[in-house]
Amino acid sequence: MSPLGSEPILNWITQLFCRPEYNLFGLPPDGTTGICKVVYDLMFGPNHNLNQTHVPVFMHFLPKRCSNWQMAHNLQAISSGRWQQFDYDSGHIIKTRNKEVYGSDEAPDYPWKNIKKSLKAVMMYGNLDALNQPEDAEKLVDQLKGNGVDISGVQIEGDWNHWDFFGGKGAGKKVYDKVIDILDENIEK
Repeated sequence: MSPLGSEPILNWITQLFCRPEYNLFGLPPDGTTGICKVVYDLMFGPNHNLNQTHVPVFMHFLPKRCSNWQMAHNLQAISSGRWQQFDYDSGHIIKTRNKEVYGSDEAPDYPWKNIKKSLKAVMMYGNLDALNQPEDAEKLVDQLKGNGVDISGVQIEGDWNHWDFFGGKGAGKKVYDKVIDILDENIEK
């Protein structure tokens, strides 16, 4: 189930709040205002590339792509500062589930050594990304490099946040063209 509830409720919320003309904050009417923009800025990072006309379409599908467990796991990673498996005992007074699942009191870190050394990877991120902050992306790239993975980090130029990678104005040129260039450079001939 979606963390925000049923599809009819999400559609109603989108229709009510995700319109540029619904402006409770006195923001300039530039076509990118509305409560959704404020919420997106808080969730994904400051947004300078939001295509407001796409918001209702994305809101129709976006919450269905994430479970409550995924959200909890992401919050655990933020609060612990570790790249670890799901911590079943997080927030519980009696801590027994991790012992049952992992054989230890704590959730283990991901086993980086199991990633094949032949893997070639690129991590792309924006400088304003609130979910995948540049320092976290760089930390992960360094961690993987330290384990022999051929990976590089690419920060998209300009003010880009998490949402912009799929919904920002100019994503085709700034992101997707770059992805195609990277793939072309690395395809074995």
